[in-house]
Formats: sequence, structure tokens, C-alpha cells
Amino acid sequence: MSGDDIRWKPFSLTFVEYPEGDAFGKLLAIVSLFPVGMLVGCFALMLFRRDLHTYICLIVSYVSRVYLLYHSWAQVIVGSVLGAVLGVGWFFIVHVHLTPLFPQIASWSICELLMIRDTSLIPNILWFEYTHARNENRARNRKLVSMKSQ
Repeated sequence: MSGDDIRWKPFSLTFVEYPEGDAFGKLLAIVSLFPVGMLVGCFALMLFRRDLHTYICLIVSYVSRVYLLYHSWAQVIVGSVLGAVLGVGWFFIVHVHLTPLFPQIASWSICELLMIRDTSLIPNILWFEYTHARNENRARNRKLVSMKSQ
């Protein structure tokens, strides 16, 4: 098959239209190019940070979908509710059924090779990692300073 015989098909997931000459529409079109990644990121941030900026980012994404006529408000609301229900269901499945298996899974050879670890028993993993990294950094700095002074 030669290059001229190949029929190309656009990947429509990234096909975004906006009214020509509409700067606000163009801005919203750009924002709407990353709804999946942005929404997943926003959802994760909302769970862990509970930050107002994150909620505003999510609202702007919703408004852009409606403004550019990709979805109606009803579709956005139903999609949000469905996503929340599926997210809560997934959270339940992972924490009730899968978390008890994490220590066993983390001990598998492939997990040790890839340095995959189980942190489910650490209540605040962000604080734990922060304090351990800070302490390690301080220890290395002290060691470096003592080496330079010799």
C-alpha cells in the first residue's frame, strides 16, 4: 500500500470548533482540549487539597463545554453525577476490597523491582514524605558541610 492509497481519519477527540473571530470562544476551545486530564486532575486535587482554585477550574471547564455547544447543562450535570457515583463506587471497591491485599501485592518481586510500595497504613502520606525528605536533606547538608570543613 503506497502513501497515496492510505485514507487518513481524524482523531475526533481533539477536534474543537469555535465561532470564527470570537476570542472568548477560542480561549474556551483551548480549555476544552484537556477536559479529561483536567477533570481527573481537578478531582484528585479536590480530594486531597480541598482548594477553592481547583473548584473554580472545574467550573470553568463545565462552562466551556456548554458555551461551545459541545454539551447542554443537563448533559454536564448528568455526566458530573455519573462521574461522582462511579468515583465513589471505585473508591469503595479499592478501599474495602483491594486495600487489604496491598501488603501482599507490594511484596511481589515485580513490585519490588519497580519500587512499588504500600503506603496504606500511613495516615498522612504527604506529611510523611515531606518530613522524611526534609530530614534526609538536612542530614546530607550536614554531611556535606562537615566534609568541606576538613
